[in-house]
Amino acid sequence: MTKIEFVKLGVGFVVSYGASAIVNNAIRATTPGGLHIIKRASIFVGTFVISSIVCDAAVRNSNQQIDTFVANFDKIFDTANKLKKILNKEVGA
Repeated sequence: MTKIEFVKLGVGFVVSYGASAIVNNAIRATTPGGLHIIKRASIFVGTFVISSIVCDAAVRNSNQQIDTFVANFDKIFDTANKLKKILNKEVGA
């Protein structure tokens, strides 16, 4: 496992946990009390499905942001190395 994959795994866990907590709290806050067992069970299943969809989207987005950051970081260092080579040639000439 590379360092980037390890970071993605950790960030994905945190993002997934946070998104799931937000969805669960929102549904819990808007669901009336005293529901029959069938309605509670269907709300529980619906909460799980909605949480899964939101978590998947959040993790995909965070992974995309990490990939973009790494690509930009690599470009910066490639440009810096090229500039360093150019400056070394001019100073050495």
